[in-house]
Amino acid sequence: MTTGKSYNLNDLPEEFRKIIKYTTNQIRNFGNAMLLPEFSYDLVQLIYSVDFDDETKNSIAKDFRNLVYEAFGDNKDYFHEKANLIENKRDEYMQSLYSQGLVYHWAIIENYVKQLLAALINFDNKILEREAFGSIKIPMSEFFGLDEKDRGMFLANLIIASISSGKKPKYGVDKFEQYLEFFELNGSLNKDDKRNILALHCFRNCIVHNDSNVDERLVEHCGWLNLKLNDRIVIKDEDFRAYESSILVYIHEIYYRLNVYLGAPEITLKSLRGEIDKIISRNKNT
Repeated sequence: MTTGKSYNLNDLPEEFRKIIKYTTNQIRNFGNAMLLPEFSYDLVQLIYSVDFDDETKNSIAKDFRNLVYEAFGDNKDYFHEKANLIENKRDEYMQSLYSQGLVYHWAIIENYVKQLLAALINFDNKILEREAFGSIKIPMSEFFGLDEKDRGMFLANLIIASISSGKKPKYGVDKFEQYLEFFELNGSLNKDDKRNILALHCFRNCIVHNDSNVDERLVEHCGWLNLKLNDRIVIKDEDFRAYESSILVYIHEIYYRLNVYLGAPEITLKSLRGEIDKIISRNKNT
């Protein structure tokens, strides 16, 4: 799968490094942001649950609640109203956040693959001379009307649309592997992460297209979840974190394959493989 060339890590096109770094930061920043509402709910519930008439309750929590009361002054009723709402609606709020997070994460993977393929086309447009792309018709007037920096993405979108056209839909990792195969960047992924990304994709489709209810595809493709048709989707925090980790593993795996394709030295490949193993290990320990 290599080109026969040899690159040091610093010689690799800057665009490739920017894409992996930007995508990784998007995923991790969103994950970190999710910690804030979780902590906020815990904090409000702690304050609100203190019973002032019970002297055995935690005095520190009482003092904290007194400070909150003092801060709200004449608006204590407002505090009670919102705190009670949070206590009663916490699960509903968090489900909404987790659901939007899955939709967001799937969009990140899709965009990552497109960006990487576009950058590869811009880096080596001889790729398009391969027999695999022979049946793809390029509207030349539209193509040459674009800025040179936009042509790679135009072609990547065109190729992806052409590959997908008229074929039975694929789900999870398989959806992207069919595109990557045309660029000789396809490969394997461990069973657990492949399962997680398949579940993420099916959940995402149910959230977007089926009002967050389980559909036939989710039942069919993710039998290990033991879900029934029209069940209400419930995403737990540990599930969300597992899917998040699996996305990171997959995007780094694709980046690793790209380095292999470009003929990166063994020391670089070893370093990249080490990063993937760390993510997998963190997921197993959480």
